[in-house]
Amino acid sequence: MFSSDEESSSDESSDITNVRNESRPLVLTSSSDEIDTDNIDEVDNRDTEWTPINEVQRCEIVCDDELLLHNVDCDDPIALYQLFVTDSVIEQMVLETNRYAIQCMEKDPHKNESRKHQSMWRPITSTDLYTFLGIVHIMGIVQLPEIRLYWSNNPMYANQCIQKQMPRDRFLDILKYLHFSDNTANISTNRLCKFSELMDKINTNFQAAVKPGTKVVINESIVPWRGRLSFKQYIPGKAHKYGVKHYKLCAPGGYTFKFEVYAGKNGENIKISHSHDVVMRLMRECLDANRILYTDSYYTSVPLAEELLQHSTYICGTIKPNRRFLPEDAKKKQKRGECYSAINHNYVKFVKWTDKRTICLLTTSPEHTCEIIESDNKRKPNAVFDYNTVKKRVDLSDQLASYYSSLGKTIKWYKKIVFQLICGTSVTNAWYIHQKFGTKKIDLLKFWESIIEKLLVEKTPVCRDVSKNRHFIDTLPGPSRKVRKRCVECYKNVSNAEGPAMARLKATKVTTFCPQCPNKPSFCINCFKTVHKNQ
Repeated sequence: MFSSDEESSSDESSDITNVRNESRPLVLTSSSDEIDTDNIDEVDNRDTEWTPINEVQRCEIVCDDELLLHNVDCDDPIALYQLFVTDSVIEQMVLETNRYAIQCMEKDPHKNESRKHQSMWRPITSTDLYTFLGIVHIMGIVQLPEIRLYWSNNPMYANQCIQKQMPRDRFLDILKYLHFSDNTANISTNRLCKFSELMDKINTNFQAAVKPGTKVVINESIVPWRGRLSFKQYIPGKAHKYGVKHYKLCAPGGYTFKFEVYAGKNGENIKISHSHDVVMRLMRECLDANRILYTDSYYTSVPLAEELLQHSTYICGTIKPNRRFLPEDAKKKQKRGECYSAINHNYVKFVKWTDKRTICLLTTSPEHTCEIIESDNKRKPNAVFDYNTVKKRVDLSDQLASYYSSLGKTIKWYKKIVFQLICGTSVTNAWYIHQKFGTKKIDLLKFWESIIEKLLVEKTPVCRDVSKNRHFIDTLPGPSRKVRKRCVECYKNVSNAEGPAMARLKATKVTTFCPQCPNKPSFCINCFKTVHKNQ
């Protein structure tokens, strides 16, 4: 990923902004979040003595290989996908969606009277939701400017596959009421309460599927969002600069083991620094196993490296030269080709090397001797070679998910997060398992198509001619004065009350009729609604 002139490019991710005014964004670097004042005295007493490295003996790290924890057919895309989007996840979404729809209708029963399809909500089933998700996946692959165009009569836009699976109004109803938690129970101050329970289930499924190998990476990703949100972030180094940030623990190949959505302070108690605490939370299940964690300069610090060493976990990451507890030579200028390395009494090694630009690296790995080696006609410290090899594929998960993204416009930010997890990260994780442990080699698009085919249940085509299924009102062709007729219901009511003679004079004359009723009787709008109220 990084050539010698790009090796500090990941440092851009450390520029984080809590956006309050998009026209004049204030970019805060990670140094503003370094030390919690409650622990300042304890941290200040840390020994900062460093010794230049003359020779370090290289040692091999013994750790278990990456392991698939399920007995599953790794060449079956839907079986892999359902390791993460399980029946439990679907059942919770079905339950909360139906609950939310009922709550909305009970709250304002007259709101949708003018929209008949919305006032006729039918509870969804697991099959309905699987079909809905299959359609959402299709919309990620075949993208159109508006959702309604997939059901258009215009052959330029019409998608026959989607039209066969679900009517447009039914899809829009499910999308409107799609929910992930009980609103009546969400009385806490947790900003993520709308989907936290579902997020925990998916997180657990990610961890239960694959056991991490020797090397793991922590990275940050962003779900695009430009609406109003108190914890919206601005990250200039990302493709989508504004949105909801989340931290991810990944394999070098792109598998996401664990993620955490950033929602500001959200009631959390910072022990040392925010970035330090994030790393320790993400690594909680991966400690004490001789793994190497690769980080960028936003996370890397001497206190973090020493705490991880206490849990038999190593770290390798770029670091800013103005961080605390680094050797004094960290801020000195270097000429091109020079390399400085030092070690402290806790065996934390610091490397500063200059090529086209200066790179500062912190490592505790016994495999890193910090000496300059030559590979592929390039001369770099071996720690830099190792760091580049691992980090160059760290954004692969986001890259793969972006090819067929299902993230559409919505006024509910949390729906975007859930769609990213279910329709993005879950698919790329499943494809990673297939590529790693499968015998066949299916490309990503074919893999995605196979999942969609299994999610969609075969149905008879939904008839586009509504006249065959339900009563509707139509207009008689021709000049109004010649074709209009008396409303049969008005004539009947007046005739019963005042007689046929008065009915011929008072009954409303209209050009509208119902082609579905026998003899196609004429109706005014009010009488049509009265007669067909239950049809």
